[in-house]
Amino acid sequence: MANAPEPPRTPESVTDKVFRYGNEVVYICLLSAIWLIFSLPLVTIGAATAGVYACLLAHLRDSSREYFRPFWAGFRANLGRAMVLPMMLIIMIGLFGMNTYYYLLRGDTLGMVLGVVQGLLGVICGVLATYYTALVGRFRQQELSGPPPTLRDSLREMIAAPGWSALIGLICVAVPVVLVITRLWQFAIFAPGVICYANSQILAHLDRRD
Repeated sequence: MANAPEPPRTPESVTDKVFRYGNEVVYICLLSAIWLIFSLPLVTIGAATAGVYACLLAHLRDSSREYFRPFWAGFRANLGRAMVLPMMLIIMIGLFGMNTYYYLLRGDTLGMVLGVVQGLLGVICGVLATYYTALVGRFRQQELSGPPPTLRDSLREMIAAPGWSALIGLICVAVPVVLVITRLWQFAIFAPGVICYANSQILAHLDRRD
């Protein structure tokens, strides 16, 4: 006997869309606040970012609505020696960013070229840090067995999807640039949450595609 066709899905109403998007905004705001609190020692920025990605990927992939438990799982796993690598990448991003600003201010052709090169290197470090903190955070949140992801695993993931990796880099740059251009400094606290949320959407898409 043939299976009966599935009934058509009821279109989502405008009210439902408003509430759904509103819930996502609240999710981003809460995670931004949690990230800020746990990043205050500065050396824990990488661990806090891994915690945010662990929480967001669980939310986007598994429809989890938890906040603190998946964040804490990713954060705690990156304390200690695991903080060194993300911190090194963040320091390199800062150095490349300052070099970019310095060379572009020179105004000559050589300065423009060096500024662009330094900027690209900074973006690459940002994309690599995104993949690494997301992989490690998700690994710990799921309590998977085996050795945790390495920088080489992150580099492999980044190279395997060059177009999506470029989009991740664009997001990492575009959100702060928009805040600077619009002078909306009061919303800077939400920038980490917005960046991580947008990048998590891409990472979740790549995971579903695989």
